[in-house]
Amino acid sequence: MPRRSSPPCRCARCTCRIAGVAVLVGLLCQGPGAFSVSGCLRPQTQSATTPLPAREEPPPPPTLRRAFAGGHEGAPVAKAVAAGAIAAFVQAALFAITEPIMNRVGVRRTSLREAVKQVDVGMMLRHFQTTLPTSLIKQPLNEGLLAAMRATGWSDGVQGLVLGILYPTLTLPLTNFRMRKSLNETYNLADLYKAYWPTLVRDVVGQQARTRVSSFCVHTLGWARQSPAAMAFSMFMTCVISSPFNELRNFYMKRGDMTWKEFFQLKRCVRSTAVGACNFGLALWAGYWIVPKLTRFLQLVAQHWGL
Repeated sequence: MPRRSSPPCRCARCTCRIAGVAVLVGLLCQGPGAFSVSGCLRPQTQSATTPLPAREEPPPPPTLRRAFAGGHEGAPVAKAVAAGAIAAFVQAALFAITEPIMNRVGVRRTSLREAVKQVDVGMMLRHFQTTLPTSLIKQPLNEGLLAAMRATGWSDGVQGLVLGILYPTLTLPLTNFRMRKSLNETYNLADLYKAYWPTLVRDVVGQQARTRVSSFCVHTLGWARQSPAAMAFSMFMTCVISSPFNELRNFYMKRGDMTWKEFFQLKRCVRSTAVGACNFGLALWAGYWIVPKLTRFLQLVAQHWGL
């Protein structure tokens, strides 16, 4: 007799059914989105209990009010004015020595050797009595105006234009007074705003250069905006870039019948520019280097004495 084939095993059928039920239960636990193609490909989202990462708030926009408000590092304008005041002392000491010599070279067009012979120590000490009060007015004002313009958020060109107009308009009488005193010349009412337009052009070009060089130091070199290196380098380059217009100012400030061709001499221009740029740069570097340390020292003294 032929042998019959045995029917399929019931255990295998039961196993397949149990597996199918388990898969169906798993899909139902995932929700309705599990039955769609997009739901299978959708990435898993965070649960409601998982905290979301904190969003970084954008920095507040620059405003003129914030420039005068105190913060963690103090008000930018107050810090700039304090640095300008410290720089004024250094600048006054340096210019008391160099200004009588360089103005004789730059305005009277004497040789450097003759200018050094005409200046003695007593003249330098007397000129310090002029450079100190004028520097204490001009330098803090210049640094404070620059910090205030930075807080407006205007472009570098607009900031330089406004600064270049405001600064000489406010301080030109002091500048001309100091120049006349360094040359031992009389100062009268006609000298208050003498050579105003050449001075205005020089300061507009200089302030345009300073704002752009300062931005270059911050965004390209990675320096802090009010770091000693950035301030000194920007002031040095300001003096170099605006030096041709400074020669034009000296030409209109001279007393005599010297023509432009006779007046302009490249070697003397380069010499006076180098000395002036180094003086201004060194003075600002000293001011912005001393002010933070002096501020911390005064805070420690105030904490120690409970002030």
